[in-house]
Amino acid sequence: TLFRYQSIELLDSVYHVAETSKDNAVKSYNYDTASRILVKSNPDSALILAKLGLKYAKKVNNDTLIADSYTTIGTIYKAISNYKEAINNQKKALHHAKKVNALRQIESAKSALGIIYTEQANYSSALEIYYDLLLFAKNRKDTFSIAQIRNNLGNIYFEQKVLEKALKN
Repeated sequence: TLFRYQSIELLDSVYHVAETSKDNAVKSYNYDTASRILVKSNPDSALILAKLGLKYAKKVNNDTLIADSYTTIGTIYKAISNYKEAINNQKKALHHAKKVNALRQIESAKSALGIIYTEQANYSSALEIYYDLLLFAKNRKDTFSIAQIRNNLGNIYFEQKVLEKALKN
């Protein structure tokens, strides 16, 4: 109950900032944050807030904020099992993130796509995404991400009954 209370308090705070700020970038960030808090408990409201975040991100023409908004929207669509819209929004996020070389947003959108493709049993697309992410993580020497990605690759190969490759990852 403490966590739930803190989430409600945080939601109230970020929503208040979004509603009262005169700065469109601040509005975008806080609507997006509010929507992420609500994804699991109230996806309909989360989607409304995420789209408001996108609206304000576009007003300031900030590709990083736009990418964040599209990633959040894609995450909400995935949560309600609308995979077509989830993929569409993650691809838009990736497009905007690549325009400004926003590495965290690129990684986030690709990771979300990998998860969606895996859930859809579109293993060839998931493998392509995860191998791309693995190279990305190796170049950054990010051992935690490397371990996570290898685990995801192993799970995909296990699902396909390619046990030799599953054990390599």
